[in-house]
Amino acid sequence: MKGVTNNSLLLVLCLIFCSNISFAPSQMHCVFIHGLNPYSVPTENDKSVYFYNSENINTLITPIASYWGEEVKKWTQDGDRPCTTYGFTYLDTMSKGYEDKGNSTAVCQALNYENEVNTQTNRKVFLHSMGNLIFYNALANDDCKIVKDKTKVYSLAGPFGGAPIIKPLDEICSKIHEISTNPVVQKVKSTVSGFFEFLDNKCGITIFHSLAQGCGLVFSYEKSKFETIERFCTDGKASPGPQSCYKINNTTLINTANNFSSGAICGFTDGDGGKFDLYELLNWLTDYYDVSSPDPEMNDGVVPTTSCTAVQSKRYESSPTNTNDYWIVPYNHSDITGATDQLQIITWLTSRK
Repeated sequence: MKGVTNNSLLLVLCLIFCSNISFAPSQMHCVFIHGLNPYSVPTENDKSVYFYNSENINTLITPIASYWGEEVKKWTQDGDRPCTTYGFTYLDTMSKGYEDKGNSTAVCQALNYENEVNTQTNRKVFLHSMGNLIFYNALANDDCKIVKDKTKVYSLAGPFGGAPIIKPLDEICSKIHEISTNPVVQKVKSTVSGFFEFLDNKCGITIFHSLAQGCGLVFSYEKSKFETIERFCTDGKASPGPQSCYKINNTTLINTANNFSSGAICGFTDGDGGKFDLYELLNWLTDYYDVSSPDPEMNDGVVPTTSCTAVQSKRYESSPTNTNDYWIVPYNHSDITGATDQLQIITWLTSRK
């Protein structure tokens, strides 16, 4: 009888104790590291890292939302392990390469939520394109650390084997610079450009294409192509950011990526790159300027598929299921971020734990 009384008392005490326990959901800090972004380069007034939480994620600033897509506000709240806090980088990846110390510092800051997140906090890290190189370079150099069993790292279109298209890009930048700085060309251009513009607008013909090319004249329907590629150029060559992605011979970085990688998406296109296809653009310009063409291997419009799959190369599958941690998909470089709201991509991102 005494034993029963003791057991009853123990049960009551246990119920009282358990009733005071808070079963709040575990914290999940999510980190987003972007890649080359020629369309939105931060100024000195911008911060290199922007922090948010689940309550104010809808106020995400435009450059970040446009890069990752508006849907990022939703899919990070869905799934089994939603994000409770966020760190988004906003870096100058055009004039600075992936080994830039400032970019490494920003990555390490993003791993913490306003310095409140310690190494034991659960994290999900999403890396796109050159962002993979920046992040893993920071870890490889011990600029910051993560705990493997507390951190999931997902690579999206990572150029782990480099981007061979930088070589023709370099040549095109040189051609554009050579033409634009030639005083004779500038004089001819100022004299006849109005006439060419008139022909272009009224007739829509390219009969004077050779003369236009030699004088650096651009018909209006071609203008956007030149404006796009010039964003990747600095003083007659590819900018430092793209240059740093040309050939990756950083064994320590690759080993670090193999050690911490939790999953990845690598893409390929059928020649119709969609939102942005650097290969397609360079193929047009290499013909225009008569320089070497980009490497023709399968790519996502920017990064060769073999370059992306260089990390955990034996684990990739192509079947469209969200249970695949490593996935080769028929989507382009921008689709893979979720920015174009491709349903399969969004579902895969939502399913990451």
